Amino acid sequence: FVPLDQLPKVVQNLAPYLPSYHLAQLGWSAVTGQGSSGSHWAWLAGYTLVCGGVAVWAYRRDEARGQ
Repeated sequence: FVPLDQLPKVVQNLAPYLPSYHLAQLGWSAVTGQGSSGSHWAWLAGYTLVCGGVAVWAYRRDEARGQ
């Protein structure tokens, strides 16, 4: 919740790949009344699919081991 330009350079370079960055950009676009970029929605959907896939895989692996 600090402006990106006030963070260390390493964090500035890493931020566009984190879901929190894209969620914040969508929030800022809602607050300012500007249209949101579809790329932010795409990044969040991608993270959801990847993390959901890992969760399903881990659940099935755990269930198979328990029998």
